[in-house]
Amino acid sequence: TIVRFAQTISGAGRVNSFIERDAPSSGEKIVPPDTLPRKIEFDLDDEIHTGIRFAECRISDMIVQNETRILEFTGYGKQYIVRNGMSPDAFVQMAIMTAYYNMYGRIANTYESVQTKRYKHGRTEAGRSASQAALEFMKAYNNSSLETADIISKLNSALAKHCKITRAAAGGNGVDRLFFALKSLHAKKHPNEPIPTLFLDKSWQVLQETILSTSNCGNEALRHFGFGPVSQNGFGIGYIIKEDCINICVTSRHRQTDRYINSLTAYFGRIQDMLLEINPRISRRFLARDGTAESGGGYSFFGEDDMEMDAPPKVGRPLRE
Repeated sequence: TIVRFAQTISGAGRVNSFIERDAPSSGEKIVPPDTLPRKIEFDLDDEIHTGIRFAECRISDMIVQNETRILEFTGYGKQYIVRNGMSPDAFVQMAIMTAYYNMYGRIANTYESVQTKRYKHGRTEAGRSASQAALEFMKAYNNSSLETADIISKLNSALAKHCKITRAAAGGNGVDRLFFALKSLHAKKHPNEPIPTLFLDKSWQVLQETILSTSNCGNEALRHFGFGPVSQNGFGIGYIIKEDCINICVTSRHRQTDRYINSLTAYFGRIQDMLLEINPRISRRFLARDGTAESGGGYSFFGEDDMEMDAPPKVGRPLRE
């Protein structure tokens, strides 16, 4: 709560006395606050106007360096994934990595923001989604000689490994924050000494270049959310897993973002076919009304009138009998 947060800053005694001091006494009339909106007028001189124009030009340069594409997959969502005994977040993470693998033939260094809110002042740790189990699944997914059951078995193993990684990160047992702290402490306490060889190793350099930077927004009231790529050759991927759809926002510095969206769409569709093949009874419980997939719903960040842009196509087949 806000009060608990304030207590960690000022101490419980000061906060409690502040609350008691401002509380109305017995019989005192409570005057409601003035909530009438008033327009704020700014008196800007020529120098400020010129500065605003220059700043707008600079930020426009940064904006046009990136492109943004969104996917509203309405074939299925959290309900169907859970009914198949899978973690929705791990499922989407595997989709994100496999879509990249299907384009470039290699697994990418992937970052997932994992909250450490169980700890006081805890913020995030890096969940590193790429694993040997994930790579084995991607290879199996692209092996046409394997049976569907074998591919799904590899998928389940990869999902289990991913859940283990995220649980460790949420428990404060990740590696990124620890090594960053050690590197920072060394630079502060031993400024004249050479950097430890660990931070010159190739594996450390690879870890520092995140290709797939991802984050799962759990707020289903939003329609989309996103952010830019954190490396020159990377993608920024924000996603929201809703009950009956998956909404994904992908950004990159003009690195075939449309093609990546198509790769994601193809993956979701093929995995749907595989799950229907081995678990046909589950699909009957999740048929979309009127035989069509339902809309993602929610609110856009800017509102309908703030940006002139076409509505994203809704893709995905409704679950069928």
